[in-house]
Amino acid sequence: MNSVLALLLLLAGPIPELRQAMEKGDMTALNRAVYRISREAKEKLTPEQQQRIYADVLREFRTVKPSVPLATALAQLEAAVEERRPENIYAKATQLSFAAIQQKMANSKDPLPAFYEAKRKAEEQPEFMNFYGLAVVANAAQQHHEAREAAQKALDTRQTSLVGKLRADAAHSLALIAANASWELGDRAAAESYLLRSLDTEGLPLAKTCPDFYVAEKLLRAEMRDAVIRYFEKAAQLPFPACQSLIAQWIQDLKQGKQPNFMIPANAMPPN
Repeated sequence: MNSVLALLLLLAGPIPELRQAMEKGDMTALNRAVYRISREAKEKLTPEQQQRIYADVLREFRTVKPSVPLATALAQLEAAVEERRPENIYAKATQLSFAAIQQKMANSKDPLPAFYEAKRKAEEQPEFMNFYGLAVVANAAQQHHEAREAAQKALDTRQTSLVGKLRADAAHSLALIAANASWELGDRAAAESYLLRSLDTEGLPLAKTCPDFYVAEKLLRAEMRDAVIRYFEKAAQLPFPACQSLIAQWIQDLKQGKQPNFMIPANAMPPN
């Protein structure tokens, strides 16, 4: 197929599909559009045309005012685009899609309909992406039993999924969801275990991020200081260039019995 015609077909098809899925909060349709865009762009477009398509993808995602997770995911997708590495686009855009949907649910007055829909899809098609989607939605809807169960099922099925194998960040996010759900369910040991597990993922994109401290802060308030120290000491062994000095300071404060300042300076955060 002529590359110009392929470009026009992508602009006429998957880009509008992406927009509609964002508006509806439909993760299945959203990821289908992202996959089609990334696959066809890699196979049929010139590098310059790929840049045009990816710019349109980023423009659609920017219609959602970014939270920190969404801004982080957006920055990682932008980096993949700038590096002209189309093989990374699907993984990064999928991560971004979940962050966008999660933020939309957090702003929703009633997140339960989306939760029940995600649960139905996971029951009808028990596969990685549907378990992942259910975990994200259940977490946003504060359905903690379902969030932990879905997160564990997604972790269990990740290696059987082509998408799952590409998604080191997914295993990280799923472990954090399970850690938070375990905390909310009163299972402190599991919360610590999942928190530490969130740093085990090989290939985790860390260049523009910092270790998550949402669950760590909850453990600290429960006087589980040693567990939090173990978490940040493990993080200190990983390449978090955006906040390596902050991690060292947090560890020092924790060992001295102080309350760390987990506020991250603006210059350490990814651009919005």
